[in-house]
Amino acid sequence: MHFTSEILLLLEFDRLRKVISNFSFSILGREAILSIVPQKEKSEETVSLVKEFRLLLNSTRIFPVPQDKDIRPILKKVKEGVEYLSIKELFHTGEVTRDYKKVGFFLGKLPSEYKNIAKLGFFSKKLPDLYEKIQKIIDENGEIKDNASAELKSIRSGFRRSHKKLLSAANNLISEKKRFLQEEIFTTKEGRIVLPVLFSKKKNVRGIVHSISQTQNTIFIEPVELVELNNECATFKLREEEEIKRLLRTLTKEIQNNIDCYEKSIEEMREIDKLYAIASFSEKYNLTPPLFSKEPYLVIRKGKHPLLLIKKGKDGVVPFDIELGRKSKILLISGPNMGGKTVLLKSIGIITLMAYAGMHIPAKEDSMIPDIDAIYADIGDKQSIEMDLSTFSSHIKNITAALKNVTKRSLVLLDEIGVGTDPEEGMGIAMATLEKLAEKGALTFATTHYGKLKHFVAERKTMVNASMDFNIKKGIPTYHLSLGIPGISHGFAVAEKMGFPAELLSKAKSYIDKNVLRTDELLCSLGELMKKVENEKKIIDEERKKLDSLLAEYDMKYREIRAREKEFLKDAKHRAEGIVYSTRREMENLVKEIRESQASKEDIKKAKEKISKKLQHFKKEAEIKKEKGFSLGDYVYSNQLKISGKIIEILEGYARVEGEKFRFLTPFEALELKRDKGKKEEKDMVFIDKKDVNFEIDIRGLLAEEAEIRVTRFIDDTFLSGLSTIYIIHGKGSGALRETVSEILKKDKRIEEFRLGYWNEGGSGVTIAKLKI
Repeated sequence: MHFTSEILLLLEFDRLRKVISNFSFSILGREAILSIVPQKEKSEETVSLVKEFRLLLNSTRIFPVPQDKDIRPILKKVKEGVEYLSIKELFHTGEVTRDYKKVGFFLGKLPSEYKNIAKLGFFSKKLPDLYEKIQKIIDENGEIKDNASAELKSIRSGFRRSHKKLLSAANNLISEKKRFLQEEIFTTKEGRIVLPVLFSKKKNVRGIVHSISQTQNTIFIEPVELVELNNECATFKLREEEEIKRLLRTLTKEIQNNIDCYEKSIEEMREIDKLYAIASFSEKYNLTPPLFSKEPYLVIRKGKHPLLLIKKGKDGVVPFDIELGRKSKILLISGPNMGGKTVLLKSIGIITLMAYAGMHIPAKEDSMIPDIDAIYADIGDKQSIEMDLSTFSSHIKNITAALKNVTKRSLVLLDEIGVGTDPEEGMGIAMATLEKLAEKGALTFATTHYGKLKHFVAERKTMVNASMDFNIKKGIPTYHLSLGIPGISHGFAVAEKMGFPAELLSKAKSYIDKNVLRTDELLCSLGELMKKVENEKKIIDEERKKLDSLLAEYDMKYREIRAREKEFLKDAKHRAEGIVYSTRREMENLVKEIRESQASKEDIKKAKEKISKKLQHFKKEAEIKKEKGFSLGDYVYSNQLKISGKIIEILEGYARVEGEKFRFLTPFEALELKRDKGKKEEKDMVFIDKKDVNFEIDIRGLLAEEAEIRVTRFIDDTFLSGLSTIYIIHGKGSGALRETVSEILKKDKRIEEFRLGYWNEGGSGVTIAKLKI
C-alpha cells in the first residue's frame, strides 16, 4: 500500500498512534504501536485478532499482564558470548520468563472462540523454567543462597569457622597490644583484618603493613599472628567466588541454549501487547471492526474523527454518513468556513488508515473500507520556506504527483482544490483535475468554495455534490454533512458572527451579483427541504422496523397456533377412537354374557336398559353441546389460550376463531360462550382500517411454505379491511412461486377471480386477484 510518511503526519495518524501506545503494558507494545503502518496484507487478520482480544477483555477471564521489563539488552550480551550475567540481570530475566510463560499458557488454554489469539503464545510456553531455577539459587534480596549447591554450603561453613577464629585472635591481640594502638579496634583492608597502630609504635607490632592514614599518625598492620588465619578466610572467599561464578554461568547457559526461543517470545509479546493496546483503546471508545470491500467502494456510517472523539467524547462530535464509489467517483464538499470540511477529509483518511492498520474504527458496524493501493492527500496550507514554494505551488506539486500515479484503486483527498491563485484560473485547474481523476476512476473527496465548480460537478454523472450544513438562525455551522446538494459558504453570516462592521457588510453585499445571492437563497431553501425529507425518512424507517418486528412476532404466533391446531386434532382423534373402542368392547361383553348365560327375559331387559343408558349419555352430551348454541359470529373465550375472539367457521366438534392478532382452531369444550357482546368483547376483536393495510405483498425470494403463510395472512387482512383488489408480487424466475400463489387463490373461496399482470402492471411477475366483497 503506497503512502508517504507526510500523509501519516497530515492525517494525524502519528498522534493517534501515540494515544493508543498509552494502552500497552510494556515498552514492546509501545514500540509496536508507534511503528505500526497500514498494510493490506494483514489488515483483516489483525482486525479479527483485535475482535477476539476485545471479547477476552469483556469476559470473566483475567489476562495475566506481565511486568514492564525489557530484557533485550541482556539477551544481546548473552548472544555476544558474555561469560556470565550478573545476579540482577538473571533475576530480571527470570521474572520476565515466568510472566511470558504465564501469558503463553493462559492463551493456549482459551476455548475455541479465541482460536486465533490462542496461537500467539506458542514460543512463550516453550521457555525454560528459569525462574524456578533462579529461586533455588538467588533469594528475594538478590543474594546467593547458602544451599545453592553442596559445595557452596561447605565453603561458607568453613569460612564461618575460620572467621570466628580470626575474630577471636584479633580481639586477643587488641587486649595484648592496646598501648601501641590508635584505637582498641580492628579494621579490614582488602578483606584482611588489620590493627590501627600508632606510627611511632610500629616497631612494637610485627606484621605486614597495608596502608598509612592521611595524617600519617596511624599505620595499618596485619600482625603475623593473624596472617595464616586471614589467608585461610581469603581462600574460602576465593573458593566461594568461583562457586558463585559457576552457578551464574550455569543459569546464563540456560538462557544461551534457549536464545532463539527468547527472541521469538519477545516478538510474540510485542504482537500480544500491540493487540492488547488496540483492543483496550477500541473498548474504551466503543469502536467497531470494519468491513473490507473487494472494490474501491467506501461507506462510512456515523463516522467520527478518532482524535475528536477522544477529546470531546461520543456526544461532543457530530457523526457523518458518507458513501462513494458505486456510481460516482468524485465527491465535492462545499459549505461554510469552519464548517468541518477539512476535518471530514481527515476523518475519511484516518479511518481508512486505521482499518488497514488492523484497528477498529469510530463508525457503525456496516461501514465498509474500500479496496485501495494508495492514498494521496493535499490538505491545509503547506507553504514551504525551505523548498521556496508558495501555497499554490505546494498544492500543485502534490496534485501533480497524485495525477501521475493514481489508479482506480487510489484514495485522493484534496482540500480547497484550486486555491492560492486567480479564482478563474484556480477553478479551471480544479475542473481539469477532477475530470482527470474521474477518468482514472480514483476515489476522490475534494472541498471548495467555488460556485462554478459546484455547477461543473452537478452536470457530471461520475461526480456528486455534498454540503456541510449551517444554522442560519444561530449563524453557526452544524458540522452535519448532506449528500446530493452543494453547500453555501455563508461568508457574510460568518463575518457578522465574528464582529465584522455592519456597514461594511452591507456594502459588501451590494457588490455581489443579485443572481448569485438568489441562487444561494434557493440552495439554502432546498437544503432545509432535504433535511425535512431526511427526518421524515428516518421516522418511516423506524416505523418499518417496528412493523417488521410485529410481522416476525405474528409469524411466530401463527406457527404456534398451527402447531397447537395439529395437536388438538390429534388429541380429538385419539379420544374419539378411545370412546368407540371402549363402547364396542362393552357391547361385545354384554352380548357375550347374554349368549353364554342363556339369560332370562329379565337379564335381557337389564342389558337393554344398560345400552339405552349409554346411548342416552351420548345423546345428553350432544344436547349439552347443542344447548351451548355455538354458531357463526358468536363471541367466545378460549380457556386454553386465554384469548377472546369471534367464531368464523364451524367444523365437526371444532370452531375456527378469529382473535385480536391471529386465528386458531379449537374444540368446542375449550370454549365459553360470551353472552355479553359489549365493550369488553370489542377490545378483543380485530378492526382493520383500509389505510392500515397494503394492497400489495412482495414474496420474492421466499420459500413456498413461507410464501403460503404470508399470502394467506395477507388475504385475511385485506378481506377484513374491505379491499377489493390485491397485488401479489412473486417475480418471474422459475415460476415456482407463481404456481404456489395460483394454488392458494384457487382454493380460497373469498377470491372471485385472479389473473397475471399486464405488461404495465409487472407482467407474469405479478398476480392480481379480486376479492368477494
